[in-house]
Amino acid sequence: MYARANAAVLTSAEIEQCIKSTILGEVYTTPKPGLVDRHDNGAHHDMNVYTFERSADAITPYLAKMFFEGYFWKRNLQNLFPRIRRTGVLAEKAMFRATGQVNTHKGLIFTMGILSACAGHCYARIRRFDTAEILASASEMTEKALEADFFEMSQRTPVTHGEILFQKYKERGIRGEAQKGFPIIGGNSASSDETVPCHRA
Repeated sequence: MYARANAAVLTSAEIEQCIKSTILGEVYTTPKPGLVDRHDNGAHHDMNVYTFERSADAITPYLAKMFFEGYFWKRNLQNLFPRIRRTGVLAEKAMFRATGQVNTHKGLIFTMGILSACAGHCYARIRRFDTAEILASASEMTEKALEADFFEMSQRTPVTHGEILFQKYKERGIRGEAQKGFPIIGGNSASSDETVPCHRA
């Protein structure tokens, strides 16, 4: 199955298949020293490839929902972010239920959720996926909200590892990447005119 970059209509089944294929493609890439792959669990003792497969099944519908939340969004992009964040919280809960409270994809839900929503918004407007526009929309959508997050983090005791790094070194991590429109992704992405293959898992 393929997500057709210039198709008039994309179905929810196509979007879900592309999302799931992408998620599984990451864990199936082998070898990945220290990480979970088809060969072993790397440095992890609480997860394996089957944990990731269960997680992928659980979170895919929510990521597809974020795509369509972007697709049907008609207001300011900055107001879309709180909405998809709520969907992301539901995705995290589904992930933890599926994995027995193991965090397999929390970071992916954040990144892919933003990009899915922006891809949906882009496709609704121009009927194709334009990498530069999707990444620019990600920056527009998240910059102010995440800056508020950083301010809030600076005013309290850090809880997560990422918050500790921010307070100690001002390292902004994936939130900072989102604010800038994921420049690492932009530097390594396929052409916007290229058809994106999505194979059945």
